[in-house]
Amino acid sequence: MKEVEVSCTNNVKLKIIKENNPEFLKKQYQHAVCEAYIRGYLDVANHNCDFDLYPDNLHKLNTRQISIKQVTKAWEIYYQQLPDGTEGNIIDHLWRALNPHWPCESQ
Repeated sequence: MKEVEVSCTNNVKLKIIKENNPEFLKKQYQHAVCEAYIRGYLDVANHNCDFDLYPDNLHKLNTRQISIKQVTKAWEIYYQQLPDGTEGNIIDHLWRALNPHWPCESQ
């Protein structure tokens, strides 16, 4: 459903209709969960990078210059390329794809 700004009153009505749409609420919720999960995952990655907790570099990723929008877009693109029945969590597959491109900086 598209919001069209005609007047203050109409805009408020359209916004209420959109916010009460179950499909819109479901998508909004899924996006919020995905974003929160990715933010948490990146926080852990930066912590591990700072304290050199994993010498095998599997969980070392310098994400300070990566925006949440970039990661979300990468997730959307990468998710489309996974074959059906792929085991594991999508973030783990995304991690393998991103890890070689953003290694921790040497301190």
